[in-house]
Amino acid sequence: MYRVRNTDSGRLENMAINIDKIAAVTYDCLVKELGDGCVDRNLWNDVPAGEPIFFYSFKLDKFVK
Repeated sequence: MYRVRNTDSGRLENMAINIDKIAAVTYDCLVKELGDGCVDRNLWNDVPAGEPIFFYSFKLDKFVK
């Protein structure tokens, strides 16, 4: 459950968000899978060589009043 500010009304509202981890992948594996032109090297600026980063999917479940 998260509280977020509605930019239209300025009010705080409760929101339920489903967070699913999609994948953990290294830079080299992602380049091998997708190709060099599809991978943003800047995502790995703070990641030690050979270490993975995690990709997540966020989905709004419903508004809770």
